[in-house]
Amino acid sequence: SLTDSAFSWLSFHGAIALETGKDPQMGQMPLSGLYPNYRFYCCADNRYLSVGALEPHFAQRLAEVLNVPFNEKALEALFLTESQDFWHKKLSEHDLCVEPVLNLSEVFKDPYMLSRHLIIEVDHLKQPGIPIKLSETPGSIQRNAPDLGEHNHELKV
Repeated sequence: SLTDSAFSWLSFHGAIALETGKDPQMGQMPLSGLYPNYRFYCCADNRYLSVGALEPHFAQRLAEVLNVPFNEKALEALFLTESQDFWHKKLSEHDLCVEPVLNLSEVFKDPYMLSRHLIIEVDHLKQPGIPIKLSETPGSIQRNAPDLGEHNHELKV
């Protein structure tokens, strides 16, 4: 089920919460912004970059490319000097774990999302595609969902 799949994403935070009996708090756990190598940074245009440099070599490389000490204050101050687009263009030239945080209209146009057929069109209606890719039994959407009441006569409602 979708609930089961989404729940599995809590494996790290869920395990800690089950062990400690405490709810995880934003910015207080390794994968929620506690460390400078795994968090969001605000840019000059009030948009964000996601930094996910868990491995030390990615963190070191990011610091080298940016020419700053790898700490939260230095990164916060630096990213605030330019726009998200500026940083994305600059950093995408390097093998780094940094990506822009997109709004939905940008996600819907993203080349990767489109290449994975995660946005599709059925009967001239754009909609989310099928996220699970099975080679022998690929999913497909044959038609749109019925309109409200469209099949009432078949159900004798």
